[in-house]
Amino acid sequence: MQDFRKGGCKRGDACEFAHGVFECWLHPARYRTQPYKDGTACRRRVSFFAHTPDQLHVLPPS
Repeated sequence: MQDFRKGGCKRGDACEFAHGVFECWLHPARYRTQPYKDGTACRRRVSFFAHTPDQLHVLPPS
C-alpha cells in the first residue's frame, strides 16, 4: 500500500491487486455484470455498467 500512496506501484501492470475503487470496478467479476438503470441514457466517458443486453457479462455459476 505504501507504494500506491506515493503515486505508483513497483509491480506495474504485473500487479494482481486493485489500487482503489476504480480498479475494483474494472475487475471481470464486476465490470458490466449489472445493467445501467437508465439504459442508453448514460453520458459517462467510462461506465462500469451494461447499457445494452449485448454488453451484459453473465458470470458462470460459482
